[in-house]
Amino acid sequence: MPNVPAVCPLCAHVHTLDPKSLPEHLACEACGAALTPKAHGAALLLEQVKAERPEEKPEVVALLEEAEREKRPDRAHKRLLRALEADPESFAAHRALLYHGKLHECLKRPGDYSLIKCYLLHMYEEPQEYTGEQRDAKVEELFRDPQYLRTRELSGDAEAFETEYLRHLACEYFRIFLRGRSGIGRGMLGFSRSAETIRRIGEGIARRMRDAVDDDERLTQAQRDALNDALNQALTQEM
Repeated sequence: MPNVPAVCPLCAHVHTLDPKSLPEHLACEACGAALTPKAHGAALLLEQVKAERPEEKPEVVALLEEAEREKRPDRAHKRLLRALEADPESFAAHRALLYHGKLHECLKRPGDYSLIKCYLLHMYEEPQEYTGEQRDAKVEELFRDPQYLRTRELSGDAEAFETEYLRHLACEYFRIFLRGRSGIGRGMLGFSRSAETIRRIGEGIARRMRDAVDDDERLTQAQRDALNDALNQALTQEM
């Protein structure tokens, strides 16, 4: 029987394995994640070896709390970096840095929404505003950004973290860029719209975003499903 390809669930690196002599565990050649190969019909699947996350160090927790209270993104970013210096393997510090995105650059680039991590999803609300190359770059950042991959690895459960990550971004996008948009919350003459009307507008935008996700050939079917689930969750929670 010839060797069979198997894809790392964390970084998408393709491994070639002999199904007759599968190791109990292996380390991904690209990202170093601990993986377990499993037969799936004629194919092979690689699953991340789930492990208990170590308890966060007190100094890391304190710095993350300070960063959360800090109103200036540049100062918050410095505290996140200090937390990572205190413990380079801290899942909480890596996750906070991932969700922080590029906010610390806001003083140099005022009004640039792309500094907000969740704005990556704007390409699915208004896909016509982006070139193919721009969408390629945004999908790369969404699913293959090194900070995301490292945080996902440290989570101990890659699938569960991907669900959390996409839902976090979707909920934040709906809260900031949809519900907070004046054209949605207010109608003609500046009168506030009813909750039912806002919800109906949100449903239309979510439907358009899901259609754009389904049409995105850059995504795997699993990524489409996860992203659409996140959009549905955001609609329910935020609109």
